[in-house]
Amino acid sequence: QDWESLQRIAAQWVERDQRNSEAWLALGKAYHHVSDGAGAVRALQESTRLAPRNAEGWYYLGRAYAALKQLDGLTESLRNLDMLNSTSARTLRELLNTLTQ
Repeated sequence: QDWESLQRIAAQWVERDQRNSEAWLALGKAYHHVSDGAGAVRALQESTRLAPRNAEGWYYLGRAYAALKQLDGLTESLRNLDMLNSTSARTLRELLNTLTQ
């Protein structure tokens, strides 16, 4: 729950290993939890670029887009997540439905 510490550690990890999708995922999750939506989207886009089959990356990217009310990005994340994890996709779809009502 110490998201600020995770943000510092993950930023250092990304600096040392920019090709590590897990480092970018950790950084994106930290940004998301400290309400830095733009930072979260950037980090999670890189995570999903490096590991396009990682459902957790798409899930958190969708949540980051939702926090910014960027429905196109949320829809794209959901489309990718649908192929990887139906349970997470259902949760993200509920978030999309809430935003569009």
